Amino acid sequence: MPLTLDIKTNPDQSYVTQLQDQLRTQIRRRTLKPEQKLPTLRQMAEQAGVSMGIVRQAISTLTTEGYIQSRQGSGMYVALPGKRSRMIALVLPALDFERIPMFIRGVKAGLAGLGNQLLIQAADYDYDQEIDLLTNLDSSFIAGAIIFPPPMQGYEQPLLELRQRDVPFVLLESFFQLEGIASVQVDRFELGRLAAESLMCQGHRRIGMILACQDTPWLNQFQAGMDQVLCDYGMSFTDLVQSIHSPMHLDSEQPWARGEKIAQELLTQHPDLTAIVGGNANITIGLMQAAEKLERKVPEDLSVICLEGKGMMIEYRYPAVTIIDLPEPNLLGEVAGKQFAKLLQGHDEPAQNIRLSPGLFENASEIIHKNDNTNMSV
Repeated sequence: MPLTLDIKTNPDQSYVTQLQDQLRTQIRRRTLKPEQKLPTLRQMAEQAGVSMGIVRQAISTLTTEGYIQSRQGSGMYVALPGKRSRMIALVLPALDFERIPMFIRGVKAGLAGLGNQLLIQAADYDYDQEIDLLTNLDSSFIAGAIIFPPPMQGYEQPLLELRQRDVPFVLLESFFQLEGIASVQVDRFELGRLAAESLMCQGHRRIGMILACQDTPWLNQFQAGMDQVLCDYGMSFTDLVQSIHSPMHLDSEQPWARGEKIAQELLTQHPDLTAIVGGNANITIGLMQAAEKLERKVPEDLSVICLEGKGMMIEYRYPAVTIIDLPEPNLLGEVAGKQFAKLLQGHDEPAQNIRLSPGLFENASEIIHKNDNTNMSV
């Protein structure tokens, strides 16, 4: 059947996205058959009523995804499913997290020897967009996926639907668990235990929390770890002053801005707080900026703990922050890659939920000093 394109002016969906979706859908539904020759870029641009640049951008993405094959001197064709199946999708919330390049290197190391190509798909801090990426994954086009899902509830359904479509996948750093699905994540119980132990040993009792998740297993595990320590001091997690920082649709230019606003409100409403735990690096950067504006000195009259953000604390040079960090991201990625390799090779062992232990750094100054010396020696 011939290619049909119907591109409309839509403020919620760009011309490129519409073009990609329509081409992808027609290929998946076999409206466009494998090996079928496609119109030229100029012909598609005229049919869709858009510029050739937009068509070229859409075709480039679909070629990378394995839907379209370009043959020099002959034109563009719908790719054979067998050729597409060698692709392994790596689905990420964004590409410019400071840990992502190391994750990717680790995943590649874990997949070494399989001979598959890694297809990297990333949402630009837009978790609705990440759902769209998951929805478009199909076993007839990829061998499977390694997925870094959004850090909140409500995203289980797209993953369950992915399993129903027989797409094998491993969850990387998931904030929730799905029965029978392999995953690799940090031990959040230990994360909470280390945070509480550090705070109690320093004598803090008025403590604030700014977290980047809602009511999830992540929070339940973290709370259980903190409560194990807090109960020895006659306290519980519910005694802490808490605020939830939604990670939805962050400002990509200033992802810490919302954390700064929440921290400023928290410190203003509760001036007696002597310590605050930031749920991630962006929250902690915002927290430090709020403390500076309110003239709260860290750590003299306000202790700050950053969960999972060693690299950014080094980059922004906050030596007074205590850090409870993840294992090195290349290790997380490599373990996830090896987990997926087992799935692809048909191992019969049950799906594993691997938990890696975090590490505690009482303040970032030693890390920054070590990093500076390392840079000087290079």
